[in-house]
Amino acid sequence: MRVVLSPEYEAQKSMILDLIRKFDQEGEECGPGKRNTVKVFPTGNPDINIKKFQIPIFLNRVAYRFFRKSKAQRSFEYGRFLLEKGFSTPDPIGYAEEPGGLLFKSSYYICEHIYPDLVFNDLIDRPDFPQRETIVREFTRMTFRLHEHGIELLDHSPHNTLIIVKEPGKRYDFFLIDLNRMKFRKGMKMKTRLKNFSRVAITEEIAALISEEYARLSGMPYQEVFDSVWSQARRFIRLKKKKELFKKKVGIAGSET
Repeated sequence: MRVVLSPEYEAQKSMILDLIRKFDQEGEECGPGKRNTVKVFPTGNPDINIKKFQIPIFLNRVAYRFFRKSKAQRSFEYGRFLLEKGFSTPDPIGYAEEPGGLLFKSSYYICEHIYPDLVFNDLIDRPDFPQRETIVREFTRMTFRLHEHGIELLDHSPHNTLIIVKEPGKRYDFFLIDLNRMKFRKGMKMKTRLKNFSRVAITEEIAALISEEYARLSGMPYQEVFDSVWSQARRFIRLKKKKELFKKKVGIAGSET
């Protein structure tokens, strides 16, 4: 087992290794866990969150063993990078990789466990959520700052932003999670910036709020921003529905054979 920890957590290495070894038997599972498994371990100061990535397909087992950084390593390094740039993410504790002979086997990302007041997805599901417009605008400003730093979160989805209310109606902390897929660009083009909202602007009202705030920040005409954001969001929704329908059909076909 290869383990890399932030310097401030080195003293807890044996405890963290023990949690990884007991991962399948202990810990409280959180999240849907469709592909990867996320568990929280209430150790206190802080409670620890461990994400076990599923064993990749054969080609990636070779690539992650010899040529590419694992998802756990990228999550750890990107988390530290975000903190350095002034963005919030659960404190990155470390990562662990388990080789399987000549092939890569499993990897684990370890971080502080955050107890949010809400998740961005709550704002989509509840149009009457208190201070909803204020929070969406603050979220848009945070995303604009990401773009100004050349950071594109490829999984910028409603489930991947945890929100802590610091001062109702005024101050909110947006903690970014699921960090293993990012791109770093110099001079990010506006088309790329606006496409980055396709997963979160999935109602016309949310798209309008995001577009209004982003237009103000960028100096672009509102209608131009909205047309781009909303068309990309609708395209994402259509593709998602097609994918879900295909999976359902395949599942039905598989059960009949």
